[in-house]
Amino acid sequence: PRTVSSTTLAVLSMALDRAVRLELIPVSPATNVYVPRQPPAERHVWDAHEARRFLGAAAGHRFDSLFVVMLTLGLRIGEVLALRWDAIDMDAGLITIRRTLSKSDNKRFRIVDTTKTRAGRRTIVLPESCILALRIQRNEQDLRRALYRGLWHPDDAVFDAGNGRHYRTYGAVYAALTHIAADAGVRQLTSHELR
Repeated sequence: PRTVSSTTLAVLSMALDRAVRLELIPVSPATNVYVPRQPPAERHVWDAHEARRFLGAAAGHRFDSLFVVMLTLGLRIGEVLALRWDAIDMDAGLITIRRTLSKSDNKRFRIVDTTKTRAGRRTIVLPESCILALRIQRNEQDLRRALYRGLWHPDDAVFDAGNGRHYRTYGAVYAALTHIAADAGVRQLTSHELR
């Protein structure tokens, strides 16, 4: 259905519209074509047992805190990778989502100060499991920051590429998700299905 609607019908419509402009035919037969909607793909989710197995297998991995936050809060992968420490108030137990990692038209990733939807800008109460994971992440990061001294990147990303800088692709997280799920013996999910 996607090929019919997005490719075949589009090409035919352009050709037939051109034929109308050239006065070869009076009306394009593609004008009132109805294309049936494709049923949405079935989404899979983990139950609580599978989620715990996944997080157990992720323990000690560089993305273990990232996966706790993603799974617990239902964040998009771009939202979690765009997080900065100034968006988190651990004392108040709040996280504010206002940025995302987005792919631009030229296929390059960049951090943008908007979320996918207007409702995507939100403040979420952090459960204790997230606060603990974020404190562990911050402590580990503080050790690396001390080693880097003045070379720490000003992005100050929560889930950084090793030097305080935001990741500029989803690839490392996708790969970790695949490998950890296999190690845990749970179904493979997409990052969107984690939500």
